Amino acid sequence: MTERPNPENELWNYEVAYWRHAEAADLDNFISLWHEDGIGWPNNQPAPVNKEGARKHVAEAFNTLQLDSLSIDIKLLSVRIYGDIGITYFETHTSVTTKDGTKVSESDRATHTWLRTDKGWKIIGGMEAPLTS
Repeated sequence: MTERPNPENELWNYEVAYWRHAEAADLDNFISLWHEDGIGWPNNQPAPVNKEGARKHVAEAFNTLQLDSLSIDIKLLSVRIYGDIGITYFETHTSVTTKDGTKVSESDRATHTWLRTDKGWKIIGGMEAPLTS
Protein backbone atom coordinates (compact mmCIF):
# COMPACT_ATOMS: atom_id res chain seq x y z
CA MET A 1 0.00 0.00 0.00
CA THR A 2 1.35 3.42 -0.96
CA GLU A 3 1.55 5.98 1.81
CA ARG A 4 -0.36 9.20 1.15
CA PRO A 5 1.81 12.30 0.94
CA ASN A 6 1.70 14.56 3.97
CA PRO A 7 0.69 18.07 2.79
CA GLU A 8 2.49 19.74 5.70
CA ASN A 9 5.73 17.93 4.82
CA GLU A 10 5.32 18.90 1.17
CA LEU A 11 4.91 22.57 2.09
CA TRP A 12 7.82 22.45 4.53
CA ASN A 13 9.98 21.03 1.71
CA TYR A 14 9.11 24.12 -0.35
CA GLU A 15 10.17 26.32 2.57
CA VAL A 16 13.46 24.47 2.91
CA ALA A 17 14.06 24.75 -0.85
CA TYR A 18 13.45 28.51 -0.65
CA TRP A 19 16.19 28.92 1.96
CA ARG A 20 18.57 26.52 0.16
CA HIS A 21 18.23 28.71 -2.95
CA ALA A 22 19.07 31.74 -0.78
CA GLU A 23 22.04 29.93 0.72
CA ALA A 24 23.32 29.11 -2.78
CA ALA A 25 22.76 32.73 -3.94
CA ASP A 26 20.46 31.25 -6.62
CA LEU A 27 18.29 34.33 -7.08
CA ASP A 28 16.23 32.97 -9.99
CA ASN A 29 15.07 29.84 -8.17
CA PHE A 30 14.72 31.76 -4.90
CA ILE A 31 12.36 34.33 -6.42
CA SER A 32 10.52 31.70 -8.49
CA LEU A 33 8.87 30.54 -5.26
CA TRP A 34 7.13 33.91 -4.91
CA HIS A 35 3.63 34.40 -6.30
CA GLU A 36 3.40 37.26 -8.81
CA ASP A 37 1.17 39.17 -6.35
CA GLY A 38 3.18 38.18 -3.26
CA ILE A 39 4.27 40.68 -0.64
CA GLY A 40 6.73 40.29 2.21
CA TRP A 41 8.43 42.33 4.89
CA PRO A 42 12.16 41.61 5.27
CA ASN A 43 13.51 42.37 8.73
CA ASN A 44 15.75 45.19 7.54
CA GLN A 45 13.30 47.01 5.28
CA PRO A 46 11.10 49.93 6.40
CA ALA A 47 8.01 48.57 4.63
CA PRO A 48 6.76 45.44 2.85
CA VAL A 49 8.03 44.73 -0.67
CA ASN A 50 6.47 43.03 -3.67
CA LYS A 51 8.14 40.29 -5.72
CA GLU A 52 10.29 42.72 -7.72
CA GLY A 53 11.23 44.56 -4.52
CA ALA A 54 12.25 41.25 -2.97
CA ARG A 55 14.40 40.44 -6.00
CA LYS A 56 16.16 43.82 -5.73
CA HIS A 57 16.60 43.49 -1.96
CA VAL A 58 18.20 40.05 -2.20
CA ALA A 59 20.36 40.95 -5.21
CA GLU A 60 21.65 44.06 -3.41
CA ALA A 61 22.38 42.04 -0.28
CA PHE A 62 24.36 39.46 -2.25
CA ASN A 63 26.32 42.20 -4.07
CA THR A 64 26.89 44.40 -1.01
CA LEU A 65 28.08 41.61 1.27
CA GLN A 66 30.61 40.20 -1.22
CA LEU A 67 29.93 36.74 0.18
CA ASP A 68 32.58 34.11 0.59
CA SER A 69 30.19 31.76 2.37
CA LEU A 70 26.60 31.76 3.55
CA SER A 71 24.98 29.20 5.82
CA ILE A 72 21.30 29.22 6.81
CA ASP A 73 19.88 26.85 9.43
CA ILE A 74 16.10 26.64 9.56
CA LYS A 75 14.10 25.56 12.59
CA LEU A 76 10.48 24.58 11.95
CA LEU A 77 8.02 25.88 14.52
CA SER A 78 4.69 25.19 12.82
CA VAL A 79 3.10 24.32 9.47
CA ARG A 80 -0.64 24.51 8.88
CA ILE A 81 -2.65 24.01 5.71
CA TYR A 82 -6.16 25.31 5.14
CA GLY A 83 -7.31 24.19 1.70
CA ASP A 84 -5.02 25.91 -0.81
CA ILE A 85 -3.44 28.20 1.81
CA GLY A 86 -0.46 27.13 3.91
CA ILE A 87 1.32 28.98 6.71
CA THR A 88 4.83 28.27 7.95
CA TYR A 89 6.40 29.63 11.13
CA PHE A 90 10.12 29.15 11.59
CA GLU A 91 13.44 30.56 12.75
CA THR A 92 16.45 31.19 10.55
CA HIS A 93 19.99 31.30 11.88
CA THR A 94 22.30 32.82 9.30
CA SER A 95 26.12 32.89 9.27
CA VAL A 96 27.93 34.94 6.66
CA THR A 97 31.63 35.24 5.88
CA THR A 98 32.55 38.01 3.47
CA LYS A 99 35.49 37.91 1.08
CA ASP A 100 37.47 40.16 3.45
CA GLY A 101 36.96 37.63 6.27
CA THR A 102 34.27 39.50 8.22
CA LYS A 103 31.86 37.15 9.97
CA VAL A 104 28.26 38.14 10.65
CA SER A 105 25.52 36.09 12.33
CA GLU A 106 21.83 36.84 12.51
CA SER A 107 18.80 35.03 13.87
CA ASP A 108 15.25 35.83 12.76
CA ARG A 109 11.76 34.58 13.35
CA ALA A 110 9.59 34.46 10.28
CA THR A 111 6.36 33.40 8.70
CA HIS A 112 5.37 32.72 5.10
CA THR A 113 1.86 32.36 3.76
CA TRP A 114 1.80 30.10 0.73
CA LEU A 115 -0.81 29.54 -1.99
CA ARG A 116 -1.11 26.18 -3.75
CA THR A 117 -1.12 26.86 -7.50
CA ASP A 118 -0.99 24.69 -10.60
CA LYS A 119 2.79 25.35 -10.51
CA GLY A 120 3.22 24.26 -6.90
CA TRP A 121 3.27 26.32 -3.71
CA LYS A 122 4.04 30.05 -4.05
CA ILE A 123 4.64 32.65 -1.34
CA ILE A 124 1.87 35.24 -1.16
CA GLY A 125 2.89 36.86 2.12
CA GLY A 126 5.65 36.86 4.66
CA MET A 127 7.34 38.71 7.47
CA GLU A 128 10.55 38.36 9.41
CA ALA A 129 11.89 40.06 12.49
CA PRO A 130 15.01 39.71 14.64
CA LEU A 131 14.76 36.80 17.04
CA THR A 132 14.77 38.01 20.61
CA SER A 133 15.32 35.85 23.66
